[in-house]
Amino acid sequence: MLKKLLHLPHTRINCVTIIGKQLWRLHCFQVHCGRYVHGHAVAHHLAEPTHAMSLSLADLSVWCYPCEAYVHNEVLIPAKSAAHLSKFGETSLQ
Repeated sequence: MLKKLLHLPHTRINCVTIIGKQLWRLHCFQVHCGRYVHGHAVAHHLAEPTHAMSLSLADLSVWCYPCEAYVHNEVLIPAKSAAHLSKFGETSLQ
């Protein structure tokens, strides 16, 4: 699954109002709200099981839905760097 994350297009926000944690789907690049808001990210994973990972735009962590765990892998660095640049205007993670 991690091999599919090499091409990173612009995000597409799919929740009408995102309050709280915003989750960027690393397969389809849609942005959904978390499970404690409206649960759209979880619902999207249930509808599209291959869309397994989300990057939190709040803390830049990556969550794997089938694993129910955070993921730390070098393949995720481009996605995290893109989110970091967008959020902080800097090109690298500190």
